Amino acid sequence: TLHTDPKNPTFWLYAYSGSTLLARVPYAPGLTPVDTVKLPDDSIRLGVEGDLYLLRDELVAKDAEKAVHMSLAKKASEAKNGESFLAAVAAMSTLPGDEAFGLKLNEIRAPAIDRAEKAKNSAAKRRVESLIGRMSDSLTKYFAPEKRVAEADELLKLRRAAGLPDEDPAGSSGSGR
Repeated sequence: TLHTDPKNPTFWLYAYSGSTLLARVPYAPGLTPVDTVKLPDDSIRLGVEGDLYLLRDELVAKDAEKAVHMSLAKKASEAKNGESFLAAVAAMSTLPGDEAFGLKLNEIRAPAIDRAEKAKNSAAKRRVESLIGRMSDSLTKYFAPEKRVAEADELLKLRRAAGLPDEDPAGSSGSGR
C-alpha cells in the first residue's frame, strides 16, 4: 500500500531483478485504488545468467580436477615414478582449455542475442553483451599466457625431478634421435 503525501504527490518507482534495474516509473499514489506496472521481459538476461553460472561451475570443477592431477604429478615426481607422472600430465592435457570455454561462451551468447533481436529488445541485448563481455574478460585472465608458462615451467621441474628427460621441443622424434 502506497500512501499519498501532499508534499510529494509523485515519486519514482524502481523495479529491480537482483542488481539489474528493470524499470523506473513515475508514480502518483492515490489516483487509483489498485495499479499494475508492466515490466519488460527479462527472461533472456536471466537465462544467460543461469548459463554463465553453470559455465563458472564447470570452470571451477575443471580447476579442481587439474589441481588433483598436478598433486598426483608432484607425488609421482617425488617418488621418481616417471610412469605415474606422465599419466597425471596426460590426464591434465585432456581437460578443456580456453578454446573449449570460448566456444561454450559463444554457445550461450549467440542464441541469447538472436532472441533479443527477434524480440526487438535492445536492453536485453545490451545486458547479454555486458554479461558475456565480463565472462570473456574473466576467461582471458584465467587462461593468461603467463599462467600457462608458469605451469609448463613447474611441470618441467617436476619432470626432471622424476628422472625423466626433457621433452623434445619439436614434439616428436623428428629431430633424428
